[in-house]
Amino acid sequence: MPEDPCGGWHPPGRPPSSLGHEHEGGGGTPAAADARQPLGIRDRAMLELLYATGLRVSELVHLLVNDLNLEVGYLRTTGKGAKERIVPLGKAPFRH
Repeated sequence: MPEDPCGGWHPPGRPPSSLGHEHEGGGGTPAAADARQPLGIRDRAMLELLYATGLRVSELVHLLVNDLNLEVGYLRTTGKGAKERIVPLGKAPFRH
């Protein structure tokens, strides 16, 4: 092969390590959630639940109130392949 097939290719730049102030309030970002409004409270709770439990977004949006057992501290979800799993809840999502 006479030529380097990757000769003109350059890897993409690194993504930012975190969103700066210029990204806040850009609709749909965590900074846009106003914790004084019902939707903001919901959005923050959803983000904290995702982070604390490792749920998939598809599992989160299909959760029902009956899937939560707050007394014992777990939730029941149906994930990939219609497999049901029990996910323990730490205290982080309930600190507010």
